[in-house]
Amino acid sequence: MNKPHTLLNGDLRQIFGNTYFKRGEAYFKGGLVLKQRNTSNKRNHVELESRVMGSDPYAQTITIRWDQNNQLIDIIGNCNCPVRFNCKHVVAVCLDFRDSLRKTPNKTKATSQNDDQGDNFAWLKDVQQSGDAVTSTKDQTDIVLYLLSQTRVKQPIQVELKVARQLKKGGMGVARNAVLNNIAHPYMKPAYANMLDVEIAQLIMAADNDHWQSKKNLRHAAGALALEKMLESGRCYWESLKSSPLQLGTGRTLDIFWKDEPNNQLSLQLRAGKHTELILTDPPCYIDTVSLEIGELDVMGLNPEQLQQLIDAPVLASSQAQAFSRLLVKKYSHLGIPTPRKIEVTKIAGVLPIPQLKLSKTKHKDALTRSLSLQFKYQDWVLSAAASKANPSDITLLDENDKLIEIEHHIEQETTALIALKEAGFVPAQLGDHKEMMFIAPFAEDSQEGIAFWADFVDKQIPELEVEGWEISLQDNFNLEIYEAEDYWGDIEEESHDWFNLRLDVEVNGQRVSLLKLLLPLLHQFEPDQLPDTLYIPLDENQFISAKGAEIRPYMQTLYELFDSVDINQESLRISRYDSALLSELETETNLRWQGGDFLRELGAKLKDFSGITPCPVPEGFLGELRDYQEAGLSWLAFLREYQLNGILADDMGLGKTVQTIAHILTEKLAGRLDLPVLVIAPTSLMGNWRREIESFAPELNTVVLQGPDRKQFFEDIASSDVVLTTYPLLPRDAETLLKQKYHLAVLDEAQLVKNPRAKAAQIVRKLNTRHRLCLTGTPMENHLGELWTQFDFLMPGFLGNLKTFKRVYQTPIEKHGDVETGAKLARRVAPFMLRRKKDEVEKELPPKTEMIRSVPLGKGQAALYETIRLSMEFRVREAIADKGLARSHITILDALL
Repeated sequence: MNKPHTLLNGDLRQIFGNTYFKRGEAYFKGGLVLKQRNTSNKRNHVELESRVMGSDPYAQTITIRWDQNNQLIDIIGNCNCPVRFNCKHVVAVCLDFRDSLRKTPNKTKATSQNDDQGDNFAWLKDVQQSGDAVTSTKDQTDIVLYLLSQTRVKQPIQVELKVARQLKKGGMGVARNAVLNNIAHPYMKPAYANMLDVEIAQLIMAADNDHWQSKKNLRHAAGALALEKMLESGRCYWESLKSSPLQLGTGRTLDIFWKDEPNNQLSLQLRAGKHTELILTDPPCYIDTVSLEIGELDVMGLNPEQLQQLIDAPVLASSQAQAFSRLLVKKYSHLGIPTPRKIEVTKIAGVLPIPQLKLSKTKHKDALTRSLSLQFKYQDWVLSAAASKANPSDITLLDENDKLIEIEHHIEQETTALIALKEAGFVPAQLGDHKEMMFIAPFAEDSQEGIAFWADFVDKQIPELEVEGWEISLQDNFNLEIYEAEDYWGDIEEESHDWFNLRLDVEVNGQRVSLLKLLLPLLHQFEPDQLPDTLYIPLDENQFISAKGAEIRPYMQTLYELFDSVDINQESLRISRYDSALLSELETETNLRWQGGDFLRELGAKLKDFSGITPCPVPEGFLGELRDYQEAGLSWLAFLREYQLNGILADDMGLGKTVQTIAHILTEKLAGRLDLPVLVIAPTSLMGNWRREIESFAPELNTVVLQGPDRKQFFEDIASSDVVLTTYPLLPRDAETLLKQKYHLAVLDEAQLVKNPRAKAAQIVRKLNTRHRLCLTGTPMENHLGELWTQFDFLMPGFLGNLKTFKRVYQTPIEKHGDVETGAKLARRVAPFMLRRKKDEVEKELPPKTEMIRSVPLGKGQAALYETIRLSMEFRVREAIADKGLARSHITILDALL
């Protein structure tokens, strides 16, 4: 029968620590040990399986070992609680097991007294242990020993912990294995281990956390520190405890060499002298197996992982030695590995490089992009700038014609070149598969900024760089050609009486090309007043015309005015007589060389400059005196008739629009041109005024008034009369008769009354068969711009496009968005065909004021619309037109629009 064993409280405190012992004792006394079974009751070895109630039932497996003298060696207890190892549950089971060993009450009592005595005085033992030196092994019967070994070649150095008795006669007794896990935990530390052993054990576990192996690899920084402290303990041995302890040696340098092996093979060897092994800690160390020394090792910057890979390197066939040597030199010389065969290397150092630029087109984002690559020329060899950037050693090795050339980069010179390109504005870019250092412009490829950037670089900066010694080449596909515009041409060809074809050309490199076709795409990019100082006009993707923005602006302005009627692929403009004023602007603001179109250009000059119109004398037989501004109005009406134009006389109320018109009709009669009647359509309230004015100022004009129920009796007199007066309400009733007759002139008095283009009267007046048309109104626009369109659609159909186009191009941008440029464009377009004088402009010519002008208040919605038009047109458009330098008379369009 096996001798029963006892477990003293002091031993348990020594193994578990006081805190876990007290907690486990409480669990035991509280009866929380649910089950405890001895599965192996050998002489000095007991294994227990148990369960203890905690927050959950926890299971334990416990091993208790004693020595031959019945002294407790250690307790290894595993539990599935969160602590896992030698927890309070294991303590409770051990106390329960000790209780099961008691056979008799007396023995139990005696044991309990002894245990209590051990409990009462256990702290003395703790005080004694705390007073011992951390590294002292004096008076210790057993001590911890550290045995280093290498089980197999090229394997890491390992350490194994042993426990042996110090013999009084010297030396060690038989060694036994120590439990590393117990020593590494202070509360489990056995009596034979001191605190230095605990620290070493913890470092060993940190270096190799494989709990299942008794031999631990010495690796990483923790392994190096553990090795240092093992040497410090004086209890570290190499392969045998019978040898002398290992000592600290002096530092050595790693020697890497190739060794000849059988079968024409070579092996890579790593040594720190004869009889040495490497310890791949961090930092690495060596161990001299003869002198039994361990010391620091200079490994030339290689880390432990790289050293292990070198140790594990496969053997090399002699036939591969030459190629392998070249590879080492070319790509891996920075590792410091010697070559198995000698390789000749030509070294180039201390040479100033010559920067080389190559300009070309390279694929970038699925398109060809102008770019440049930077290289450096060292004597006869050219290196990409990327080679220096990618090489941390500042060395590039070239393999050319079986020769290795080692080039040392001149970093300062290369950096200076890179800074020069950066200051020039270039940005680095990764283009396709190119390994060179590539640069592109900081702007879009075909933008004005992009072309200007490259043009400036090619024309100005490249010559400067070449003076500094740079070598620069332009590849064929770069192909950037900039031409200066030489001459501008304007050819006018008459298509019909009302329409002309205008071709604009520019002469470049001795050839004429269509300027119109070149400029039309630019309308999508620029407003005429926002052109850059220098404009680059593309001939194709590689050729551009360089022109001053101020030189091109008049052409752009003309196209801008006609943009909605111009096809982007046209080579000529189809313009009407009504747009001839645009030609005058081109003629005065450009150096166009004209061919043809004398009549159209003359008309344009007169439309642009009202002061240039030939004065028309007051006709004989006119019974009245015209003031100066009225004579000017008479001349303007004669000018419109002469050039078969139509217009709006929009003088303020009271300035004599009717009188000027009557004088014009009389002039036409006296000149013999009034072979057809003049039809005057006016509000019913003005019929009497027209009749009286004609009788007063031109009684010789034969006048027919179509008004009242008996008017039809005068229908037969229409063809033989000079003037026919009718009203807007009667137009639908008399349309059949009126539309049969041809007229010399049709006059709409108070023309704003036909503001609704869908109204019956507005549709009838458009159908009148007449040579000339005239609108009289003091308020050509009361509510919105659509009313202005209605009048011009009567005067010159198509001049402002159809109503839908007019709303899209003019009305919506001006009225809803306050578009200043569009307002200016409309004002310039209609200005030549509208004459308006305000009372304050002709005040000196007017008689004393005798009548009162009634002010009619605007409705809320009408006032808001008036304010919108006033803000968007009066101030902004007036300023825009003034900036254009137009004649004073043209600014009257603003007043007409309001």
